[in-house]
Amino acid sequence: MKKRAAVIVSLLATATLALVPPSQAATGAAKDKTGDAPAKLDLTRVKVSHTAAKVVITTKVRKLKKRDTQFYGYYVEGPTARYAGTSHRKRNGKVEESWYFRPEDNLVPTECGVRTKWNIKKSRIRTTIPRSCIADAGTLSFRTSIGPGTKNGDVSDVTEAFSVTQD
Repeated sequence: MKKRAAVIVSLLATATLALVPPSQAATGAAKDKTGDAPAKLDLTRVKVSHTAAKVVITTKVRKLKKRDTQFYGYYVEGPTARYAGTSHRKRNGKVEESWYFRPEDNLVPTECGVRTKWNIKKSRIRTTIPRSCIADAGTLSFRTSIGPGTKNGDVSDVTEAFSVTQD
């Protein structure tokens, strides 16, 4: 009898776990007008996946070019804190990353493991930000920008801000 009860409890526990849906990331996306900047600097779409472990920002560019120097910026804003990240891709393909905490109008450099991959063939830029880099949980606002050269001030295209709530 005890063995049968243990089997029934085990089966019920397994059935209960099977009913729980797998964890899915909260996602949001925004389109940007095509043709409002030169093709290599024309942001067309940005998608954000926001989980308890990380934030992934995937930005589509109309036509990334292999030997160009480009500066990509992304902005994250929560209820109590603001952040900015940059990825500078050089002509030789090397990438330099920066992540900043933005109290008021200051930029405070912070190391926390943010990584950006530039996929030239797919004209896509993908940034992964560990959640430990962002103090706020819940809903965050996102915006991206791109420009030529090495300076953030040389912006050619900017996406509209949109919000995504953490899963």
